[in-house]
Amino acid sequence: MSLADRCTISVLYRFRSVEHHTAMRTWLIENIDPEYYDAEDFRFPTMGENSQNIWFAREQDAVWFSLKWT
Repeated sequence: MSLADRCTISVLYRFRSVEHHTAMRTWLIENIDPEYYDAEDFRFPTMGENSQNIWFAREQDAVWFSLKWT
């Protein structure tokens, strides 16, 4: 089973600033096992984009992320 098949819980992350995005990425790397999340793309959003989906395999990780970053 691939990572994409396991990660079925979507959380919409809204981009606020470069600093916020960098802090979110650091927190995600330090707190959630990479086997349990996937993202559409971790690049900085371009003009007109202000959100991206981050997909989680475990509900507790999705809730924890959502409480911290959304």
